[in-house]
Amino acid sequence: TAQNAVSITSPATELVTDDDHLNIEWSSDLYSCFIIDVYDEDGKMALTKTVTDTTSANIKNIEPGKYSIHVYAIRRGSKEIIKADSEINVEVRLPEPVITEYILEDGEKFFPVYEDEEMGLVYFYDEDIIDTDINGKKVKRKKITQKQVKATDLYKLLANSQQKVEYFTGSANHDLLVDENGISLYNRGMFIESSSLGRAIVAEAEKYLGIPYLWGGTTTNGFDCSGLCQYVYRNLGINISRVSQSQYLEGVPVSRDELQPGDLVFFQKSGNVHHVGIYAGGGMMIHAPHTGTVIQYQSIDTPYYASQFCGGRRIYHEEG
Repeated sequence: TAQNAVSITSPATELVTDDDHLNIEWSSDLYSCFIIDVYDEDGKMALTKTVTDTTSANIKNIEPGKYSIHVYAIRRGSKEIIKADSEINVEVRLPEPVITEYILEDGEKFFPVYEDEEMGLVYFYDEDIIDTDINGKKVKRKKITQKQVKATDLYKLLANSQQKVEYFTGSANHDLLVDENGISLYNRGMFIESSSLGRAIVAEAEKYLGIPYLWGGTTTNGFDCSGLCQYVYRNLGINISRVSQSQYLEGVPVSRDELQPGDLVFFQKSGNVHHVGIYAGGGMMIHAPHTGTVIQYQSIDTPYYASQFCGGRRIYHEEG
């Protein structure tokens, strides 16, 4: 029987998984030192790992995508001399979220948990106002929707943007939204009221309707999506970050049902925030869509944007 140089034995065939880690096993009759290289579908190395005196490896923190995994047998003490190799193709997909809903009773507090490192999970929380029937009477209550996903780097980035000190309460009264010390965020001046500054933000954004989209643009010669938002806010004395991913980490989260004019609305693909607009009310936003377009009104409920909507942010600034 011919000796086996190196051969991947598990997974036995091409693998599709929603795990962010992979267990690789191989056999070899001749060698005891190996390099495991993981390449993405563009041929770029995503990660590499060297092992000795073992024929298995656990590869962690693999983001969604298609990869080829190579196991190279090498001369002990030298990564340059490759004796044999074996490869397998894998596809890592985003996991489907596990969704749980909580309807809160009046005065009930809800303490969100965002990441469970031991279990490798991330949790997201959306807040909505719903009508409930209590003894035949319609009463508004808050509904918390928990989305549980596996802790990929992209999901961790989004989770870090959520307010870890925020409480949720059963009442729809905004005055009951408090910080970790039980002080109303509204009383602390941490929210922009749409009756004043929010409407001013929309009015300022309307001045730039028709200006061309320009990637990287931050002036009236042309704006990209986040450049427009930064410019409009700055003209009203509010400083925000330059790019949408950073803007998504500012202010406080706002659910779809509680958006007010002047809020920022964000959109994502595969957990990556890539677009932002200024909410104008009535389901409409003012934004700079993409190359070849101009700053315009557009509904956030169009199929393209509705499928990618990942939340709003209400930006605040300290007084005095």
